[in-house]
Amino acid sequence: MSINTIELIVWSLFAAITVAVLYAFFMQKSVSGLAKKLIDSSALSKDCAKTLSELGYKDGIASKVTAFFAAGGSYLARCIVKVGRNDKNDKNTGESDLLFVKKEPLKYYIPEEKVDKVFNKHLNDKMSPKYLILSIAVLLILALVAGTVINFLMSTASNAFSGIGNAPVGTASESDSLLDEQEKLTEEEETAKEAEAEGAEESEGESAEKPDENTDENSPGGAQETTANEETGDSSAETDAAQ
Repeated sequence: MSINTIELIVWSLFAAITVAVLYAFFMQKSVSGLAKKLIDSSALSKDCAKTLSELGYKDGIASKVTAFFAAGGSYLARCIVKVGRNDKNDKNTGESDLLFVKKEPLKYYIPEEKVDKVFNKHLNDKMSPKYLILSIAVLLILALVAGTVINFLMSTASNAFSGIGNAPVGTASESDSLLDEQEKLTEEEETAKEAEAEGAEESEGESAEKPDENTDENSPGGAQETTANEETGDSSAETDAAQ
């Protein structure tokens, strides 16, 4: 779900709640106004029922809105009784052949037994225009805050998920570099070991040659050769002296 979709949902909820608040305000204002006029005119029985025009309503939007809300399901509207409209004229009037017949206007009254504490509470418990404006302002602020918070949360979540999605690529490259370094270190260690092995072999060879020379000098054959050489040297020296 995109950010634009969520913002659309938030503002749709704001619009719906605002319409509901306005509907409740005008319904309560219209029905309570009608109820007060019926009580003030003593329309508390069927014989004393009054039409909207008799109560001071002029033909127009106000009277139509009042009649609409009076037919609603609020507590005050259920207490108001509607009488007096005939769908057909009396046949004795001589107007039965007419296609369109003017309907009698509705009359309204409130039964006297309905006027109790609960009725008076609903009648006096009405929403003021200031409260209406304050309610709409609070709803507007909540919608703005909700949109900002949701936008922030969605951006943060998107960045987090994108970071997680890119993490395996970076990890793989780092793993490859670590493997290369380990291979290089292994090769260097093997080279060092080979060099050490060659050095050890050379040192062993040199140490093997020196004992052979010493052995030759200390052997009996070597001693005889040394004595013969010394005697040859002495004889040659005597010959030279005799000459």
